[in-house]
Amino acid sequence: MRKYVLWVWTIVSVLLVLPGCAKPTGIEVDLGKEFTLSIGQSAAVAGEDLSVKFVEVVSDSRCPQGATCIWAGEASCLIEVTSSGSTYRKLLTQSGNSGPSQTDFLKYEITFDLEPYPQVGRETKEGDYRLQLVFNSAPSTGTIVDNGSLIVGEIKAVTSMSTGYPWELEVLVKSVQNVDSLPNPVSDKVGQVISCRTDENASAFKVGQLITANVKLTGDVERGTLLYIYNIK
Repeated sequence: MRKYVLWVWTIVSVLLVLPGCAKPTGIEVDLGKEFTLSIGQSAAVAGEDLSVKFVEVVSDSRCPQGATCIWAGEASCLIEVTSSGSTYRKLLTQSGNSGPSQTDFLKYEITFDLEPYPQVGRETKEGDYRLQLVFNSAPSTGTIVDNGSLIVGEIKAVTSMSTGYPWELEVLVKSVQNVDSLPNPVSDKVGQVISCRTDENASAFKVGQLITANVKLTGDVERGTLLYIYNIK
């Protein structure tokens, strides 16, 4: 009987201890400070109604270190951002050999870098990936700059928004064209992926589809300076 009681008590003790061994999945970070997430991990930004989760690495075709490639490739990862009670999914795309990249989202500027960088002869497993992030407040201008410039690009992601402009598109810029005397806001983005908003219906757009659109900068007090596209064809 004593052995039985001791055995039962040992099991209960283990069950009581095990929950305390679980690693927390969330951390708290500061606005403007770099932090790192592994896949499945979340972070809340102190003083902001904002949290972010690293969901997954969608693809990683970056040219490995030690290899010779005709294309630098790119890496895409998915994050989940929760702000003001709404949750959004955003695709972050980074060109190979480019170092950290930047994009605007809501009223924030996001700097991101996916590590480790691929190397010849070394396999990167899902659990090896780490996403380095910095969230900063995007500048607010309260003005609109509309110049009617044109872009030709390939759609990389389409996201339906619950607030603000109804749709966000990630577009790989193929070419740009100025149609008036004002500068094109993406004239230096050929070969890069831009994040832009539109209030046109983008439900029928597909990843990989080529589009032509006008582009402008919009200054929004709530969301900062954003790229906006219209007349999408």
